[in-house]
Amino acid sequence: MSNRTGLVDDQQAVIRRRQVPSRRRRNGLLRFANNLTSQNGEDGILDYLFSNVFRSDDNSNQHKTRWCVDVGAWDGVHWSNTHSLLTQKTTTTGQANWRGILVEANDEKFQQLQALHQPLGNICLPVTVSAQRQSPSSLAFILKQQQQKMQQNDPESTSNEAIPNGFDFLCID
Repeated sequence: MSNRTGLVDDQQAVIRRRQVPSRRRRNGLLRFANNLTSQNGEDGILDYLFSNVFRSDDNSNQHKTRWCVDVGAWDGVHWSNTHSLLTQKTTTTGQANWRGILVEANDEKFQQLQALHQPLGNICLPVTVSAQRQSPSSLAFILKQQQQKMQQNDPESTSNEAIPNGFDFLCID
């Protein structure tokens, strides 16, 4: 006897799913894709890029302090494109000394971010960033304010400790 599905009572339906091939080509930078904490292989791609961009015949360039800014840093780990740089968990970019400015507006996630990154000497800011250039919430304005605060708190700070005007990596989530 058959039921409403057209199967005989003792038969079981088999659902087969076709494996759709990825349309992402694995040439170019995608062949270096690797996730440690990133979402789409950015950890490996950044490691490859920075190992080539900062490569120098003399080793002084490799040990220079590099700066990254992560807007929308969340907790500093989950799908983070800067975590591997800032915690020295990459192979070649780990040779550089990375410092970071991490921005997160969510209070709960900011607390987690700060707990992770403040001991590493990174700067964590609990602010919302605007895309409007003239806004007091623009990234440039926020960073300028932070620079002024740092100079007021420690006027003897070295240029290595100051927030630079340019960055080696800017990640906006």
